[in-house]
Amino acid sequence: MGFVELGLGIAGLVGKVIPPLGRGMGRWLGRKTNGYSEWKSEITYWAGLHRSVKGQFFGRDDELKKISDSLKRLNAVVLSGGPGIGKSKLAAEFANKSKRKAFWTPGGETPEQTLLSLAPHLGIERGDRSDDEILVQTRRRLQALPAKTLWVIDNLSDLNLLNTLLNEIGKISILVTSQDSRIVVPQGVGYIPIDVLGPEPATRLLCRSSNYDYRQPIFLEIVDEVGRLPRAVEALAVQLELPGETPETLLKELRGKANPLEFGRFQEQTAGLQIPRTDSLFNALRGPIDKLRPEIRDALAPLAYTADSPIPMPLAEALTGLSGGALINFFDECSGKSVLSAIGEQVTIHSLTAAAIAATNPHGSLLTALLRASSRLSAIIETRNLVPGGEMGHYEYMLACASVQLDPEERVIWKFSNDLANAYQFSGRFEDAASLHQENLVVVDRVLGPEHPDTLGTTNNLASALNLAGRFQEATKLHEVNLEVLMRVFGPEHPTTQATVNNLATAYESSGHFEEAVILHEKNLAVRQRVFGPEHPDTLATINNLGNAYARAQRFEDAISMYQENMETTERVLGFEHPETLISRNNLAAVFGDAERFEEAIIIIQENIEIMERVLGPEHPDTLNSRNNLAAAFRNVGRYDEAIVIHQDTLQIRLKVLGREHPSTLSSRNNLANAFGTAGLLEETAILHQENLEVRQRVLGNEHPDTLTSQINLATTYRLLGRDADADALLEQDRPL
Repeated sequence: MGFVELGLGIAGLVGKVIPPLGRGMGRWLGRKTNGYSEWKSEITYWAGLHRSVKGQFFGRDDELKKISDSLKRLNAVVLSGGPGIGKSKLAAEFANKSKRKAFWTPGGETPEQTLLSLAPHLGIERGDRSDDEILVQTRRRLQALPAKTLWVIDNLSDLNLLNTLLNEIGKISILVTSQDSRIVVPQGVGYIPIDVLGPEPATRLLCRSSNYDYRQPIFLEIVDEVGRLPRAVEALAVQLELPGETPETLLKELRGKANPLEFGRFQEQTAGLQIPRTDSLFNALRGPIDKLRPEIRDALAPLAYTADSPIPMPLAEALTGLSGGALINFFDECSGKSVLSAIGEQVTIHSLTAAAIAATNPHGSLLTALLRASSRLSAIIETRNLVPGGEMGHYEYMLACASVQLDPEERVIWKFSNDLANAYQFSGRFEDAASLHQENLVVVDRVLGPEHPDTLGTTNNLASALNLAGRFQEATKLHEVNLEVLMRVFGPEHPTTQATVNNLATAYESSGHFEEAVILHEKNLAVRQRVFGPEHPDTLATINNLGNAYARAQRFEDAISMYQENMETTERVLGFEHPETLISRNNLAAVFGDAERFEEAIIIIQENIEIMERVLGPEHPDTLNSRNNLAAAFRNVGRYDEAIVIHQDTLQIRLKVLGREHPSTLSSRNNLANAFGTAGLLEETAILHQENLEVRQRVLGNEHPDTLTSQINLATTYRLLGRDADADALLEQDRPL
């Protein structure tokens, strides 16, 4: 069947008079309404639906079954979804398969308009009759129709109209399509949300009239480029049938557009669609957006730059700049036009709808999105929480949009990129953090010069990320060069200089130069006590850092003295339950453990965990660190079973929250292995050390200190098991397992 036949099939049949059946139905209606009709008696309905969809309808078996099952129990069903999702085609397919006598009319803005659109199909001519007269006759004839009659109302603008319509239809059934996705249907009405096509139906639709094998991988790539939106896929099917067009050229053309809706086929009316439409796909998608109130449209703009995945509600709130009742109203209006859906704690926007929002956004919308996203990232990091996994992809997509659409020298991009790198760092993605800081440094250095505060700050961030990534020599060298410039330009007492001194000392610790680290921290503390005073947060942080350095240098009594001073001050200045106080108390307990004062450590840690779980939550990184320290203390006093249980619980939480490859997860697995080993469970110990070694070799590389530690731990366990050959082979290997 050719495209002309498909395109004209519906137009030629909708509204066509079917004389034999029509006249019989008219006489029957005349009897039912006591002859109340001076107008034409023919009844028209949508016949021959198979001519528009037969052989060209793919998938939707579950939806068709839901419609059928619902109409067995109910007399009204709503199919809800955004433009181009395939609601009308699904309704047509159901009407065809149901074999019912069916009317097909467009939905109106009011119940009266919707009823008036049905009047001609009931044989009611306008003539010189008023709307009120026609409505009276329409209601009479509707009430007289047999129960099996189906009325399809296509694209009803507002589901709130259903209440009135249900009182008018008598015994017949109605099937409504609507872009209103607010789920406001009256009780007793079935509601079926319509989603995009699955991979197989989408690729079959794309190859509907060609000789291509829809199972070829390239066709899935093509339909995924448009989010498997049925109308977009159908338009691409028409494009694919043009002479000279190939799947490869089509995919290249789609990917070559900054915005997919710039594709020519989406900008114009497409002939050959199974359900003919008078507007382009682009206009169909932007139509509901343009109908939003100005303040709602402005709040929607930043959401255009999110990735093609559900948006967690806290991020949606941050990007829209709305909260409380204003946010509820925003979602209500946008859902009412199927611009987005907000269900539970997630917001979903189809990728092509997001593209339509972006294409019609006012100037500066992307900058607004970056500013709000940056504020959200900063707030998360400041509370020492991890960026929720569902948010990270959206931040990465925003940065990708900015790299294409904005001048890379925009300060907003630097700030956002820096915040994202810090989020990577806190999430254990140290190499990603270093890479992003390096990219940032190149731009900032070029624009501002090597001695500008922002350049020096970015250099400091890069060096810190390199240190965490185990690239200690690079980190140390970069910090030393940076410190030399800061000393010359700003002097030894400038906050940025002091921060760099601290970070250089930390790099010395990481590379095993503990005494050098102690000397730097002691100098830093003297400056900060003089400049800021003994109770300033920066001074307290330096006391804590000096305690860490003492502990790493095995100077445990000095470390205990530092931590006790820090804890007493933070308790007095910040409060007993402040996060910094809790960290100080945790550090004191840890050094008690290092000094083999285990019972004192256990008392402090147990008290700390109780507060942390209440104040920070059981899955906060600081809470998990304290639980890890408690398990270590239990192990050291011979309470092996308790230690193993805590380590197992901590590992499971970190696997869930952080993932298998996060440094803290690897640390937990190592600690659990050690606990098993202390308890004599050597086989379990070997399994965990081997898993850790494999991950660290893949993620960190063979030469990273943590990788070498895992390698030694596993080799030691092999020897304890009598597997000397395995231990020797492991220590000699120079490649990943």
